[in-house]
Amino acid sequence: MSLDIATLLASMNQVSEAGDRTGALMTLALPTGSGKTFAVRQHISRRIVYTDERFCFVANQNKSLHADRFYESIKREWITRELKVSQSDFMMFYTRKVAVLRSLPTMVNIITTQKLPKTLEHYRDIQEALETLAQRYDEFKHMGEDVKSQYLPNNHGLKQAYINYQRTIRQQLIKEVGIAEPISESDKETIKRHVRDKETPLTAYINRYLPTIDLANRQLIIVVADKFIRSYISFWGGYSITVSSPTVLNQATVIFDEIDGLKPILLNKIIDDALRTCLESFQEYSQEG
Repeated sequence: MSLDIATLLASMNQVSEAGDRTGALMTLALPTGSGKTFAVRQHISRRIVYTDERFCFVANQNKSLHADRFYESIKREWITRELKVSQSDFMMFYTRKVAVLRSLPTMVNIITTQKLPKTLEHYRDIQEALETLAQRYDEFKHMGEDVKSQYLPNNHGLKQAYINYQRTIRQQLIKEVGIAEPISESDKETIKRHVRDKETPLTAYINRYLPTIDLANRQLIIVVADKFIRSYISFWGGYSITVSSPTVLNQATVIFDEIDGLKPILLNKIIDDALRTCLESFQEYSQEG
């Protein structure tokens, strides 16, 4: 007997709409292997292809992210609807709809092992930023685990190299749109529309590898729990934004896979926040003294 996820979620939404519309919480307690994640994945894939509904799938860790399985499931639904088998057409659809947020080292590894679009290969600043990013990742990769932990959250220069690389890509995107720097908030919206609506080698690259440019307009965000409750590096600069913020999630349905595994992650976050607050208070007290 298969799980009727669509009926369960519809019931949850009715409860929310009947109340103050701030949302509703539903837990699905079934034994391991009963097909919860499979049923949820199939439901989300259909809704991504046939509706404008938004979802955020939160996994405990990278190995349970199910990104590849979501990809295959959405592709099957898309082919059923479109009756097309063009890989390029599907990738354009998929990368505009879905954002997969991984840890910084994993994201950098993916970026540095992929070829740049030919239109970007001759830009020296982009090539230099990419080479620096690859060097910082190589240094980080060859550290021992005990040494790595000492450099978090900056990952031994990896974070800054990633920010610099995003900046060089952003500058080229601004030129492609034809906007002069410094850019305003309305300019950002114009640039986001360009990336959503125009298919160029640069927009295709950004949609695929730098999805934080516009998470609020992705129909599906796939993210590990640690990234969901903490923050990601914005495409628009060095500041960070939480995925769980209202501006990103808006009316999205958030699904936590294996919620019991989230508890220690939340506890660590609470402890980290408490220690940070204590440290900031101590520093303020020391300065006043």
